[in-house]
Amino acid sequence: MKFKNIAFLIVLIGTIQPALAADDSMSTGQLQNYIGYGVVVAMLLLFLLVLLVLLRTFKILTRIILKQQGYTEEQIAAELKPEKVVRKPKEDVWIKLLSLRPMAEEKE
Repeated sequence: MKFKNIAFLIVLIGTIQPALAADDSMSTGQLQNYIGYGVVVAMLLLFLLVLLVLLRTFKILTRIILKQQGYTEEQIAAELKPEKVVRKPKEDVWIKLLSLRPMAEEKE
């Protein structure tokens, strides 16, 4: 019985012509493209907004958790904005890497 039902459905689906939408649309293809681009840009901006809200939320939660752990405002500020480490200028590194040594030093 199942085989007959499956065979009937295959024949039925194969003989039915698909319904296609008419091409007499109210808007042109170019207008539809602009609408599509606008939707994509709007979604990207919405995604950026959500990321910024999440970043702010995590900063606030971090501050609240540090306060509950007994940190003072100065300690919290030091934790959230640590001092930057002064690095060597890149020129010194490149000069060191590209400089040649005397042959006497290289053999040692």
